[in-house]
Amino acid sequence: MFMGGDISANAPLRESVLAKRFGLTRPAMREALSQAVGWGIVEYVSFCGFRIRDFTLEDLRDWMELRDAVESTAARRLALERPDKPLKDLRRMLEQAEEAFRDGKHALFNQLDCDFHLEIIRASGNRKFTSPAILCYTAVLLSGYHQHEMVNMDIELGTDELDPFAPRCDTCEEYLVYNEGQCCIRHKDILLSIYRGDPDSAERLVHAHVRMPIQRIQRAIAHFGATTHMSELVAKFSKD
Repeated sequence: MFMGGDISANAPLRESVLAKRFGLTRPAMREALSQAVGWGIVEYVSFCGFRIRDFTLEDLRDWMELRDAVESTAARRLALERPDKPLKDLRRMLEQAEEAFRDGKHALFNQLDCDFHLEIIRASGNRKFTSPAILCYTAVLLSGYHQHEMVNMDIELGTDELDPFAPRCDTCEEYLVYNEGQCCIRHKDILLSIYRGDPDSAERLVHAHVRMPIQRIQRAIAHFGATTHMSELVAKFSKD
């Protein structure tokens, strides 16, 4: 389900669940989802409601590049402002994510990872960034879109090209554990730069962090083509 683990194309989006998640009324959430339909993030099916689109690799790359611009700027602004409560919230999320990592709770880790990035955007003070529609599309990008199939693809294509220092990983579980550990390290570095009031470092670290999945998508485009749909990759890389 959206915002809580490994999500997939055509997954339903429940207005009531999302409204509670974002602290919005159902009409406000419905309006945000309607805007996301116009942007091509989700689609509306009569008698079924909203659901996540079956993105092409080109779609994912384009949206991730927009996320890079938004979140890097948000981190810079947050480092300049350093509001007390959001910094405490970010530290709490990081500590909870580290605990989920140690306990091997991948779905919980993924949710806390998503929360960490969304809080950077929310706490930046930029009202355009924190509109329900922007948070909606960002959450889709952060919520483990076909996470396990993408990891299986990385393993088959070779992980050393993405991270030459990564240990040899033969299974999805091994690579998830490695990536989650690296993610905790990068999140800690980002938060430290914000605490120190270093906007240049905060912006640079978030940019580097977000560029990694973009490079992953670019490699997939080189192998399979920009117009390949995620459903096609799922069929190819799903493993029982």
